[in-house]
Amino acid sequence: MRNRILVHTVDSQYSHHTLGREFYIDFSSYPGDPGQFEVVSFEDNPLIGEITYDAETIVPYDKNLLFFPIPFEMLETYEEKPQFLVEVETMEDNRVRNMPAVCHSRKCDFTHIPAVGEITSFTFDASSKLVTVTGTNLPDNLSKIQSMRFAASACTASSEAEDGALDGTTVSCTLARNPTCGTWKPDLTTFFGNVPFAEGLAG
Repeated sequence: MRNRILVHTVDSQYSHHTLGREFYIDFSSYPGDPGQFEVVSFEDNPLIGEITYDAETIVPYDKNLLFFPIPFEMLETYEEKPQFLVEVETMEDNRVRNMPAVCHSRKCDFTHIPAVGEITSFTFDASSKLVTVTGTNLPDNLSKIQSMRFAASACTASSEAEDGALDGTTVSCTLARNPTCGTWKPDLTTFFGNVPFAEGLAG
């Protein structure tokens, strides 16, 4: 039996191990019902004192197989797209912990989408803090813009149309504060990532 059982200790309710012991036996590869185990004092050197024994079957014998949880990184399935693991960084007891996250519909697909559009030029009006970006395949609606920044400041995009429509070649935004001195280029981010600059565009 020594190669077919595992003995595990548990958090005891006793303040000291001389007052009592708690443990459970796991029959990991025994093909049958071993029955209830009992603790018996040794005849030649018995335990002395008012000693009581208690035993119970935690998980009854069954023919069903029991599998312990398998870590995500140990699973392997056929996928046509690259997969990745997602972790959420949390703070617990002043310690940073990375908790694994489950992807939507259990699919952690990663797809590289080429950048869309190109910024060919831009202008900045210091008096109105207005930044105007021109280019090709730019967002045709404000809802497709995630953020705009310029000169280390957030920039709020605007449209003359009530529905937020844009012409796809021009996007204007107003800085939230005075610009920071330096050489800057406008940062336009859509759902497809940052819109790239035309080669040779100066900041």
